[in-house]
Amino acid sequence: MNSLERFNQRSDEVEHILSAGRGNVKSLYDPQKPTPYKIQRKNSDDVRKLLEQYEADLKEQAKESKKNRKLTIISIIVGIVAAVFGGASFVVALITLLLQLS
Repeated sequence: MNSLERFNQRSDEVEHILSAGRGNVKSLYDPQKPTPYKIQRKNSDDVRKLLEQYEADLKEQAKESKKNRKLTIISIIVGIVAAVFGGASFVVALITLLLQLS
């Protein structure tokens, strides 16, 4: 047997082994496994949703902050008015008491 015949025989054996093994080898492509593009798209959708939720929360916080500022100003004004009239009524009550005692 010359080298060419031996080469052909060995190549036939290798081809036979490879063709027999093709049915046993799993494909690298799995249709149920998401592709990197699908994963990236899903992640970008998640980030977009989080960003929209964050912006909505910021708007809501701004509204609450504005409302709280107004309530703080009103309570300061009410406190000042109460202190002025409360102090004035205390002075009037003290004068009345002193006049009754004398």
